[in-house]
Amino acid sequence: NKQSILQWIASLLSGFGGSDGSNPSPPEPIDQAKCKPCNCGLTNKNIRIVGGQETEVNEYPWMALLMYRGQFYCGGTLINSWYILTAAHCVSGFRKSRIRVRLLEHDQKTDNETEIIERGVYHIIRHERYSTSTLDNDIALIKMDEEVDVHDELMPACMPPLKKTFAGETGIVTGWVRSLLNRASISATLQELEVPIMSNAECRKTGYMSNQISDNMLCAGFKDGGKDSCQGDSGGPLHVRNGQNHLLVG
Repeated sequence: NKQSILQWIASLLSGFGGSDGSNPSPPEPIDQAKCKPCNCGLTNKNIRIVGGQETEVNEYPWMALLMYRGQFYCGGTLINSWYILTAAHCVSGFRKSRIRVRLLEHDQKTDNETEIIERGVYHIIRHERYSTSTLDNDIALIKMDEEVDVHDELMPACMPPLKKTFAGETGIVTGWVRSLLNRASISATLQELEVPIMSNAECRKTGYMSNQISDNMLCAGFKDGGKDSCQGDSGGPLHVRNGQNHLLVG
């Protein structure tokens, strides 16, 4: 049977220790359904409608900014005190020694809004079945070179339950890209946008490379175009609200 993306993540996280090889294995991603109350996926703002706008400072405390040679190029998601989840294409062909992870970032033009945490990369784990031609299994884990202290201001996203599709629900995309007005420009501040999630069967009818949409993929966006995410959101999260918590679904 084909291994699910969630099972792949869990199997990897249970097998790696600290950066020096001597620390105990870090905890697996937090499953919101297994603990109440659960300190994952809690935003630092009251729930509101997201129409394509700048987020509040540290509104999504699991958001990670990836830099290569000092320049922003991809997003990511904190899933526990050691690991960042991102896209495989964000790490393929990149030297890990030149990648930096920034947490609690909001405005790339200033360091005064939050106390930014920056880490190097100890290890990169790309899905072994990642396809550069179809982008199937486009997922990777970055293990930071130093553990971070998880608390209310720096919190991982919750992992979703297995085998749930989320079709028909509304997702939230976050990233440093100004996709609403100028798709070619990068936003200095973190942006957010609500997008509808559709079934893969419905997605295949849109004409978007229908033969390349696998069961590992999730489709989100508007059939008629308009507001959506684009380059700059690569590797960043798509999350769905579940009560007060946010589940990482893509």
